[in-house]
Amino acid sequence: MAHPPSSEDSRSSDAPDDQDFIDALNDAQVSLDQLKERYAQVTAAQEQRSELRAQYSRTQSELRRHRTKELKKELNQIKEKLSELDIVFESRLVDPFWMAIRFGGLGIVIGWAISAIAN
Repeated sequence: MAHPPSSEDSRSSDAPDDQDFIDALNDAQVSLDQLKERYAQVTAAQEQRSELRAQYSRTQSELRRHRTKELKKELNQIKEKLSELDIVFESRLVDPFWMAIRFGGLGIVIGWAISAIAN
């Protein structure tokens, strides 16, 4: 005579699905933390970029009035820093694409886990 599965049997069969869900949730948390960190980096870089552009503008105005080697050197240094920040921004534009791919895949995993738990 067959016995219906006990609650212990059903819990043990759900355990892998629960673990998959927990793993997916942990992955989502890690991704969210990384996103927050990148957002903070981009925000700081934007502020620095804005300050450098203002400084560049002031130095350029000063250079028009007083042509000195020091001002030319300072202007070139500011240009280099701005170029470096532009590279940072370009690399940050590519990252959101991969984050969308990662979160899309994560959504599929979470959906699969929820579906497995519901069934």
